[in-house]
Amino acid sequence: MLLADSQDPVDCQQRVSDAYGDQADWIGIAVLNSARVGRFSSGRTIRRYCSDIWNVGPITAHEG
Repeated sequence: MLLADSQDPVDCQQRVSDAYGDQADWIGIAVLNSARVGRFSSGRTIRRYCSDIWNVGPITAHEG
């Protein structure tokens, strides 16, 4: 049972290797993948996680 589900990752890696072998195709896939990511901001993501998951706000620095 340990190796019962190991074929899917092996098959996937073979598809990746095949795609990488065709550099023109690989570049097209990479460009489309990057273009489809959309807008990402780590700061915005962290702020939303803090407010939506932890229910906490930002800490402000106090000058003293």
